[in-house]
Amino acid sequence: MSLATGSYTVRSLKDKSIVGRFIEEERSIRPKPIFALPADFPQADNLEFEKQDDGFYRITARGAAVTHRRDLLFADIIDIEDEGSNHKLWRVMRQFRRGENVHTIHLANEQEKGWTVPAPISDWPFGPQVAVKSLTTGPNYDEAELFIISPA
Repeated sequence: MSLATGSYTVRSLKDKSIVGRFIEEERSIRPKPIFALPADFPQADNLEFEKQDDGFYRITARGAAVTHRRDLLFADIIDIEDEGSNHKLWRVMRQFRRGENVHTIHLANEQEKGWTVPAPISDWPFGPQVAVKSLTTGPNYDEAELFIISPA
């Protein structure tokens, strides 16, 4: 069953960290990093999932499209879509064997690559930036590659 368009809380299965933008950001128009924030982080973001006609999702964080650059996840403040590009579209795949609401999130055009939490959250001051890398071959995904997506 696919996700309906709506607002969701996204947590890493690995450590229950919350995926979102940091509460304080510099004010430029540069893309803003998407982090795996501590589970008890105050004012954590919900992400908006908008299902497209082709079954992919456009995901936004505080209104900015979630995209990837240099193998890291960002929110693109200036939402300019290159013609023919789908680098802001994601394939959300339910992983039934791993539990309720557990999913992997893949690039729309490269199913072998997707979101992952790269290191223990304790190694970072407020959590690591979510990475976009080659994933383990399913269905045996690493916990760092699995996300609990729950309605907000």
